[in-house]
Amino acid sequence: MTASNRMNAARVIETPLGRDIRTRSIGVPEVVPHAMKVQVMAAGCGFQDLAMLRGEYHVDPPLPYTPLGEFSGVVTEIGDGVEGFRPGDRVFGVCGLNCAAEYAVVPPGFSYRMSDGMPFDEAAAFCIAYPTAYAAVAIRARLEAGETLLVAGAAGGVGLAAIQIGKALGARVLAVASSAEKQMAAKEAGADEVLGAEELEGDERPPAEALADVVLDPVGGTFTDCLLKRVRWGARLVTLGFASGTIPQVSLNRLLLKNVSVVGLNWASYGIRQQPEYHEAFEWLLDGYGRGALRPRIFRRYGIAQVGQALADIRERRVIGKNVVLPQGLSGVLA
Repeated sequence: MTASNRMNAARVIETPLGRDIRTRSIGVPEVVPHAMKVQVMAAGCGFQDLAMLRGEYHVDPPLPYTPLGEFSGVVTEIGDGVEGFRPGDRVFGVCGLNCAAEYAVVPPGFSYRMSDGMPFDEAAAFCIAYPTAYAAVAIRARLEAGETLLVAGAAGGVGLAAIQIGKALGARVLAVASSAEKQMAAKEAGADEVLGAEELEGDERPPAEALADVVLDPVGGTFTDCLLKRVRWGARLVTLGFASGTIPQVSLNRLLLKNVSVVGLNWASYGIRQQPEYHEAFEWLLDGYGRGALRPRIFRRYGIAQVGQALADIRERRVIGKNVVLPQGLSGVLA
């Protein structure tokens, strides 16, 4: 920071060429009641941040704003009414916005203490991808041991998390990824079998061959129909988003003939509408992390002046796992 009351932050601004991200010196936020101030050591980047930058997300904050909504860091100040945390605690969680900065004011109800030995970069990569994957697989699809889970878009942060979670729940996991490098990452995450996307889109497998009991679909578009052709009787498909850029049109006859269920997941709403399940998910996940069964894969670590590049890498589908931004520099994650 340049002064005790100033900090560096990435800011989304309007330019003659459209929205852009620039580094600015802004005031350090003041802590407010029922919140706490955190020195942000790492901030996770996701598809939702890219969609928000484009103005295509269901939340469109007024400009200028500080992007990124998943953080890890150290509590520096506690607001009135906050219980269970104190200055010096190493925490991670979500707050929607404002994490691409040296400090952020965050809600304690969506914050958790980091596991012993958990690096800041892994914690920031953990706090949306892993609970999203868990809610899709365990809560919405109710995956059972011995079933087969098919994960589309398997090399993304949620996809790799779903592979690890599926294995921890005792399932056989099939992963679908678009390149040899991404397929290798899925295999390293624990997938039992890895398929190229073209194998489901083309004719390499018989159309009648049923592959999975549960399907995780963050891709959408025409690929959703390809996935529905390959499910077993009584299967469950969970839609998480539309990375393809197209919302799919589902042929209802496919659901009828095999008694297939298609369900959606908006993980963020669980923190408001289903708080017990929200907190239970984090308890299960932190236990899995402590046992070594769950580990985020970091694609790249960026400085605070590189937030735009971090989101561009997501847009260009270069990312395997998660990108993280380090507002304090590399030394922050080593603390």
